Amino acid sequence: MTAIFASNDVMALGAAAALRDRGLAIPHDVSLVGYDDSPLANSRYLSFTTIDDRSRDVGAETARAILARLDDPEAEPRHIRLSPTLIDRGSTAPPRAR
Repeated sequence: MTAIFASNDVMALGAAAALRDRGLAIPHDVSLVGYDDSPLANSRYLSFTTIDDRSRDVGAETARAILARLDDPEAEPRHIRLSPTLIDRGSTAPPRAR
């Protein structure tokens, strides 16, 4: 195993603890990526690479869509695509030669 992709940053913290318990270093031995760009991921001591899923933008667009639907129930539905962003904070590295 050369990398772990956790379903969220809290799970990445658990993975980091398990790796440390096994004597493995991040990213030297195993790369670690979280998901959701929580404040935890950017904390000074963790600094996890993560995926920003743009939760705030999703919430704002959802609120706008609900308000628009309430204003005009007959309006055509809109499709909105928000792309996630990789935020590299240093918990990833190329795999070591074995």
